[in-house]
Amino acid sequence: MAEARFPRGLLDFLPLGSPSFISSWSLGSIRPSAAIRRLVFSISDCFVMVTAPPIKLTAPPEPHEEECDKALGAFLRAWDQIQHSIGELLTRLTESNPTGGSILAESIWDWRTQRTIIEALGHERLKGADYQTLCDLTEQLHKANTRRNSIIHGKWTVIINVHRDDEKKIRAITGKWVRADWPADMTEVFGDKEARKEHELNVQQIINITKSTRTLARQISAFAKTISLKPYVPPKPLDIS
Repeated sequence: MAEARFPRGLLDFLPLGSPSFISSWSLGSIRPSAAIRRLVFSISDCFVMVTAPPIKLTAPPEPHEEECDKALGAFLRAWDQIQHSIGELLTRLTESNPTGGSILAESIWDWRTQRTIIEALGHERLKGADYQTLCDLTEQLHKANTRRNSIIHGKWTVIINVHRDDEKKIRAITGKWVRADWPADMTEVFGDKEARKEHELNVQQIINITKSTRTLARQISAFAKTISLKPYVPPKPLDIS
């Protein structure tokens, strides 16, 4: 069972109800967040973190670690489909072979640069309606990439909830795995549940994002196959004599 080491009596100082306050940066190992550590030492200098008795969870964190890994793996596969569809789009816009489009897509890792190139090519080669559709897709890609960064650069973290009875006594301590991409200074979100939610994704949310990512990849791929390109008009020679 996962444990978090805290000073004796710490929970009595925390707000009543069901506060969430403990973070973990690795599976199976829970440690207090920076904000909690500051709280602990501000309460009393006599607390010693390394010798404090453990606070045990009533049950292992949910969902199971394998479900977390499965959700993350499925998202990675879905993002591969996004990269493939971008390659198809670049192949079409540059009128190159699939290998050329793939090389171009894989060589440009920065999304902002990718977007600039795709939209510039679209402005040059696509008709009005197709160009607007392209811009709509790149905007969706921008939002998807923001979610992707949160998932890829986040860490599996246990959020612990303290449940109390009517007499305010602790009756259960439960944990839930989330994928968290918190700011370096946790004081920005500590104690603000809504602010913290902006930096956390539970497993079901990752599953839903994976589904929408696959849908977007299919839309881009289908669009690449149906667009009609403006003919390339080579520049006329300029006689300056």
